[in-house]
Amino acid sequence: MTWVALCMAVGCTPAEEEPSSPSPSASPSPPVEVKTGPTSALQAMRRLCVPPDITADPVTEVPTPPAIAEVADQVEAVRGLDFERPVNVEPITPVEMDRRLRGYFDAYYPERLYARRSSAWQTIGVLPPDVGYLEALDAYQQGSVLGFYNSQNEELVYTGDAELDRIEHFVLAHELTHAIDDQHFDLDRLDELVLRCEEERFQASLGVVEGSANHFATQVLFRFPVAETGSAPSDGSADPVPPFIVELQAYPYSDGQRFVDALADEGGPAAVNRALRTFPTTTEQVLHPSKFPDEVAEPVDVPDFSPMFGATWRDHDVMVVGEVWLKALFDLRLEDPAAADA
Repeated sequence: MTWVALCMAVGCTPAEEEPSSPSPSASPSPPVEVKTGPTSALQAMRRLCVPPDITADPVTEVPTPPAIAEVADQVEAVRGLDFERPVNVEPITPVEMDRRLRGYFDAYYPERLYARRSSAWQTIGVLPPDVGYLEALDAYQQGSVLGFYNSQNEELVYTGDAELDRIEHFVLAHELTHAIDDQHFDLDRLDELVLRCEEERFQASLGVVEGSANHFATQVLFRFPVAETGSAPSDGSADPVPPFIVELQAYPYSDGQRFVDALADEGGPAAVNRALRTFPTTTEQVLHPSKFPDEVAEPVDVPDFSPMFGATWRDHDVMVVGEVWLKALFDLRLEDPAAADA
């Protein structure tokens, strides 16, 4: 198993006329020797990384309503862990949710980095030429986020009130699972990966974090059912979201839960705890739980190809991609059986 480094080079020089084919008697051109080192893809990725601002303001403590405290007790029961300290849970309106998400969105996704990524992904063909990465992600999130937990300041908010319907019950149990996992396993480690632009490792780690929250929130619903169903949010954006973005955004919740379900079936909550202590390192492990934790990635360093392109060419965007990213790419171009085989 390997990591695939996807490099995007953007030329600065005008195209030259294509050279004519050499005559049969001409000597072949000597091969270009490429070397790894300070100008390799890995080093370029580190140079191009723009760390986000992940600092968070302290939260104002609010008293915990009895209904929310009851859900926290339910999470402890299914999770097999105890909260080490109270969680500051705040019900807010959808308008306030959008406002807070906007603040985090602007800080967490540096425009300078994602402008480059947009043009790279548009060139590859996974984004339409008129839709940028941040625009697509914003459209995906509008009106669809019902709650979030921020491990930096332990802020937990959800849209609703103390009278929980089934959907609000699930969302609150999901976010409280994040909180209890954070208290025991330090979910700030996700931010450390983001700060280093280690996208593949981040997505692999996110798979078990979101998978744990979905798995145990589902257990809460089964063991402590709520009668009133509630209604799911509608897509808040009038513009369709590119399917590539939809698949990448859905992965940690769908595939992540299947990963955690498999761990729990095999070894119970203790197996989930081990995966949270030592995150998966590749999305391949998340998609294929039998490969976790023993089958690890073999790093592949893409060398410096500037001797082939010329001194005026430069790296535009460099990232490590894994099976989830490649699967989403193949799903755009191939029928399901062919995409699965690829």
